[in-house]
Amino acid sequence: MSLNSVITFNEDGTSQVPEDIYAEIKEKIIILLNTKKGEVPNDLDYGTELYKLVDYPKTYSLGQAIENEIRQAIGIYIPEVTIIAIIRNYDTQGLIKITVKYSIGNVSDLINLNI
Repeated sequence: MSLNSVITFNEDGTSQVPEDIYAEIKEKIIILLNTKKGEVPNDLDYGTELYKLVDYPKTYSLGQAIENEIRQAIGIYIPEVTIIAIIRNYDTQGLIKITVKYSIGNVSDLINLNI
């Protein structure tokens, strides 16, 4: 189901999307970002390579690689989502904590990932 087929517009021109669609799209984002490229037999490009970035030095270029990976995957597989911000934090044990803030229509939400 395409998001465009369920969007309705208010009199002021703002869009309105049914609540269950938000939950479905959020779940799609979580699955996409937690799937390793190559894991889906009929679509080997589905997913990300975020898992490969865990051992890289925590530098600006690592942050850019994380952001590019997320933006590219969502742009290809869930184009109805607009990414507002990607925030990265590195803890002392090597864990990368990522927050993806996104919007669908006029509603914003966020997802937290640990890699």
